[in-house]
Amino acid sequence: MSDSDSRSKTEEYWLTTVEEDRAESAPAPADPADLDILELPTAAIDAMLCPTEREAVDCAIVRAEVALRGRTDRLQVDLAKMRTPKADAIDRLRWSSECRAIASELEAIGGAAANEAALLWWMLSSSPRDPGTCAVAVDLAKIAPRIRWPEKADEIKARLSVWRRAYAGKYVDDNRDLFAIAEEEIMRSKNPTMRKNYGSVPLSVLLCDDEKSAVALVVKYTRKISGPPYVDVPDFLVSTPPKDGDRRIWWRTECRRMSSRLSERADDGLAGATALAWRMLAADPADTRTFLSVLPALRHLADRCTWSDDQKSKLTARLAIWTLAASGEYGRDPRDMFVIAAQQSESLHADEGHDDPAVEELCNRAHAALSRRKVRLPSSPARPRPAPDGPAVVVMTEAPVEKKHMPDVWKRLEGADVPLVVCRDAAVVRQALEAEYPHARAAVAMLTQDLRDGEPVRMRPTLLVGPPGSGKSRLVRRIGELLGVYVYRLDATASADGFFAGTNRAWHSSAPSVPARAIAAAMRANPIVMIDEIEKAAESTMNGNLWSAMAPLLERETSRSYRDCGLDAQLDLSHVNHVATANTTERLPSFLRDRFRLIRVPSPTLAHLPALAALVLQDIARDDDARAGAPPLAPDELDVIGRAWAREKFSMRKLARLVEATLEARDACAPRH
Repeated sequence: MSDSDSRSKTEEYWLTTVEEDRAESAPAPADPADLDILELPTAAIDAMLCPTEREAVDCAIVRAEVALRGRTDRLQVDLAKMRTPKADAIDRLRWSSECRAIASELEAIGGAAANEAALLWWMLSSSPRDPGTCAVAVDLAKIAPRIRWPEKADEIKARLSVWRRAYAGKYVDDNRDLFAIAEEEIMRSKNPTMRKNYGSVPLSVLLCDDEKSAVALVVKYTRKISGPPYVDVPDFLVSTPPKDGDRRIWWRTECRRMSSRLSERADDGLAGATALAWRMLAADPADTRTFLSVLPALRHLADRCTWSDDQKSKLTARLAIWTLAASGEYGRDPRDMFVIAAQQSESLHADEGHDDPAVEELCNRAHAALSRRKVRLPSSPARPRPAPDGPAVVVMTEAPVEKKHMPDVWKRLEGADVPLVVCRDAAVVRQALEAEYPHARAAVAMLTQDLRDGEPVRMRPTLLVGPPGSGKSRLVRRIGELLGVYVYRLDATASADGFFAGTNRAWHSSAPSVPARAIAAAMRANPIVMIDEIEKAAESTMNGNLWSAMAPLLERETSRSYRDCGLDAQLDLSHVNHVATANTTERLPSFLRDRFRLIRVPSPTLAHLPALAALVLQDIARDDDARAGAPPLAPDELDVIGRAWAREKFSMRKLARLVEATLEARDACAPRH
C-alpha cells in the first residue's frame, strides 16, 4: 500500500468519525489541576497540540498499544525503544525511518484504532529538514476544520500553519523538531487566547490533598517540558515519597536538585513554574527555611490568579496555612505539608463554609505569626550557595545571636546545606572488610548491616568490645576509608570532664561539641566519631564526664535539635555516626550501655595468620615505598612469626611489629653486592 493510499484511508476514517466525536469535544472542566492538561478525542489534533515531541511520542505509543490490544499482530519495532527521540542527526534519521515503519505496519493491520495510531506515527516521522516527510500536513488540514473547540481554535490554526510551512520547505535549515517550532510560535504570539500562563502549575500543586498526588502532578508537568535537552525524572522521585528520616531528607534534597536544574532554563516558562513546584515538594514543616524560597512566588501567583471565587477562597486558605508552617506552627507535626494544608482548610470550611471573613482572619493570623518569626530567621546570604550534588542537610538550623568571635568555618555552615556521604556499594565494603578480618566476619556483618546502596551512610551507635590488639580501632578506620567517611578519633583516656558536649561560651576556652567539630573538619554531616577505649574515661562528675556528656547525643531525637553551648546555636547532629571501642564493658554505666549496639570482636588465631600477615605486609608497602613489591612471607617466616605471635596472645598490633621485624631481618640477611 502506498503512502498516499494509506493517508487517504486515514483521512476517510477521521472524516467519518469526527461528527461522532464532536459531542465529546467540549473543553475539560475547569479543575485547577488540569488547566494545562488537554484531552481531545481526536488523536491527531491532540498530538499536534503537544508542546514537545516527547509528549507526542507518549501519545502515539499509547494509541499503538490500544490498537494492538487483544490482537495477535505484533510490531517489528520495539515501542519502548522509541520513547526518547534522538538528537544526533544519524540517529534521528534512523528513528524517523522506524516511525514510518511503525505507521506502515499499523495501516497493514487495519481497523479504526490502528489507522488512528498510524497517523500519529506519520506525524512523528516528519522532519522540517525534509519537506517531503511533512506531507501529513495535508491530512491535518482536512481534519482540523471539523473540530469544534472555540477555546483552542486559534492555537490549532497556528500550529497547523507551522506544519504547512514545513511541507512548503520553510524550515529546512532549522534543526528543531516541528513540535518545538510550533511551540515557539505559540509563545511568541500576541493573541491572548494562545498565550500560555504557567502560573497555574504551582497553584494546582498547592491544592493537592496529599504529597503523593502532588508528586504525580509535578512529574506530569515536568515531562511536558520541551527539549532538548530533555528532563529525565529519576524513578525514586516518581514513586511514593519515603517516610523514614534519612531517606526523607535525601528525597527532599533530590527535589531541590531537580528544581535547580529546571531553574537554569530561564527561557522556558513551564520549566520555571515546574521548578517552583519541585521546591514546594521539598518544603518541610520542621525546617521553616524551606518555605522562604516558595512563599513569595506563590503569593505573587495567587494575587494574579483568575480562577473562580470558590477556588480562590480555597487557594487563599491553603496559602495561609503554608504561611503558618513557615512561622513554625507545625514544626512537630509528622504529617507532610500537603496533608496538613488539606485537613486544616477542610476543617475551616466545615466550620465556616467558604466564608471570606474566616479566610481573611486566618491570613491575618498567619502573617502575624510569620512576622514574629522573622526576627529568628537568618537573612538570605548575599550569594546563594550552590546546592550539593547529592543529599544534604542543614546542620546549623538556628544561628547564634552573637557571631562576633565565631570562626569562619561556622559562619559558612549557617543555614547551609551540608552534604551527606552516600554509600555506593555496601556489598563491596563488606567483602573487603571480611577479607581483612577473617576472624571477625560476624562483627563485620553486624557493623555494615545498616548500610544501603544509594543512601547516606548511617550506622547505629555501636560499641566494639574485644581484647587488646584485636583490631577494633583499625576496623573503624578501615570502614571509614572504604565508605569515604571522615573518622574523628577521640582518646577517652584523656577525657576528664564533659567537653564532649562542648564548653560554654562564657568561658575563655569555649569550644563546640565533638560531633560539631567532626562535621566542621569533614564538611560532611555524617562523619564517624570514634571514641577509643571508652571504658578508661574518668568517672569523676565534678566538671561533668565523658559518659554523661555523650548520652544525649546518642539519642536521635535529642541530637536532631541540639543546643551546642560552645556555639550557642541550634544544630542537627543526628546524622553523626558514633562508634566506640572498649576492652570490657564492666566500668561503663548502664545508661550508656543501653544506648549502644554491642558487637564482639574476637581475637584471631593461628589459622588466620597467612591472610592477616599478607594484609599487614600490604599496609607496610603502602606506607613505605621501599617495601613496594616485596616478596610474600615464606612458610618458614610465617612459622617463626606464628610462634612469637602466640606468645603475644594474637594481638594485631604485635603482629604488625613482628612482620616489620621479619622484613628487617630479611634485609639484614640479604646478600650485598
